[in-house]
Amino acid sequence: MSLLDCREAGRRLAQQLRHLRGQDAVLLGVGSGGVVVAHEVADALRTRLDIAVVCELAVPYQPWLVFGALGEHDVCVLDADVIARALVSHPEQLAVQREAREQLRRTVTRYRGEGGALALDGATTVTVTDGVTCAAAARAGVEIARARGARRVVVATPLGAPRAVRALRGVADDVVCLETPPLSGSIRPWYRELPEVADAEVMALLIQRHAGFLPVRAENGSARSESVSAGLSPAGGEPTT
Repeated sequence: MSLLDCREAGRRLAQQLRHLRGQDAVLLGVGSGGVVVAHEVADALRTRLDIAVVCELAVPYQPWLVFGALGEHDVCVLDADVIARALVSHPEQLAVQREAREQLRRTVTRYRGEGGALALDGATTVTVTDGVTCAAAARAGVEIARARGARRVVVATPLGAPRAVRALRGVADDVVCLETPPLSGSIRPWYRELPEVADAEVMALLIQRHAGFLPVRAENGSARSESVSAGLSPAGGEPTT
């Protein structure tokens, strides 16, 4: 299966999740690409959208290989198999985690500001990614949803490596995956267009689905709330992980 872009991936996923329309469901985009996919699903299902802020842990000197992920609410997911195969020492793990924790803090500050996350208490939550080559980030998304009180957690992804999908079935209540190709390190070959997603776009998509949820920083540093009709004009930031 070849996908044009993340928006098309979201529209296709929405067809498989249409039974959730009208239910008390919340979409959680995992990573910036996941927010783009989730926005399309949320539009189709007419439900709420939020983000699960996650930072992957890359093996030193092998940045394409992920051995875990950190997330909000002190979530930490480690892949023991990758750690053993890549010979990642305990001091190396701690060093990568320290750097990732600081990056996670900065990302949460950019996206949340002085606002908070949507309440998930008792809700069905769908954690959405743009593709899963390893399960760590999506697993972190599942744990974030549970920490925030979700009653049921579904993982939805357009693409998933077979091993990763099997791992996710062990932690989520359900997994919806359109295709399980032999992914090896990158989802990019399966998309015709996969541009970097800037912070400003992520924030705009979140606000479109939940007006006034995120405060916009004024120039004097104070926070002010903007509605969808008023538009969004945050300074563009570095692409998120």
